[in-house]
Amino acid sequence: MVACWLWICSVDHCTTYLTDGFVRASAMPSLSPLIQGRSLKNAVAALVACRAWESVPGGYIVHDYLKHHPSAAQVEAGREANRERYLRWRGQRLDNAVAAPLDKRVANAVTDAFSNAVTTKPRVARVSQSVSPIDSKPTTLSSDEAPLDRVNGFKIESREILDFLNRTTGHDYRHVPVNLTLIEARLKSGVTSAQLRAVIAMKARQWSGEAIMAKYLRPATLFNATKFEQYLGELPAAGHKPEIERGLAPEWTTGLTEEQIQARLKAASEEGRRE
Repeated sequence: MVACWLWICSVDHCTTYLTDGFVRASAMPSLSPLIQGRSLKNAVAALVACRAWESVPGGYIVHDYLKHHPSAAQVEAGREANRERYLRWRGQRLDNAVAAPLDKRVANAVTDAFSNAVTTKPRVARVSQSVSPIDSKPTTLSSDEAPLDRVNGFKIESREILDFLNRTTGHDYRHVPVNLTLIEARLKSGVTSAQLRAVIAMKARQWSGEAIMAKYLRPATLFNATKFEQYLGELPAAGHKPEIERGLAPEWTTGLTEEQIQARLKAASEEGRRE
């Protein structure tokens, strides 16, 4: 058993160090830490006696090692072939990585050209107007352009809507993200500035003067995504004359000052409660 284990260790030594089956005499003690001293000498003698090892100058040769294992030259040739194959694969990968952006741009250009040439469904543009702070001229934008070109417009409109809420309710909500973000979200969803003002005016008439409901005349309630859709549904249908700007018919506001409009709103609210 000791000799068999030493032979196994010698084969492992030869395959690890590519010795073509040669084991140096000086390497004998390192083959196995379990076989040392007299046991090692006896095992070596037994392997030579049964011709598992062949005694040669400087050490021993494992019998028929090259018959069952590749030579050192064959192993090195295989490793070199693997290195070259890896380098080719890596080079192709780098070439593909460099070429990929160009191919992608070409593919996108072809796709866009085809999509623009063949239109199966006409686009319905939502036309809205925003006032530029520079030239004060109305700018008409389509629904396709709105998400990119009206970013600043949404911010301006949201401030105007918040100012309208403050004027209508007598509050003083600041131009901070927690208030403006809700309004911008409604504008981006397709709601117009006129609809936002109409909802504010309608809820101001309904809730002003009522201690319980008046506290809800705030951005967090009025412009909440779910609640606002409900309020928007309360506005007059298409067959009715819609509320505009301040929630009043045009003839009511003609020639009136801000104070007179607020007074009429308050009077209308009080009259509604009496009824």
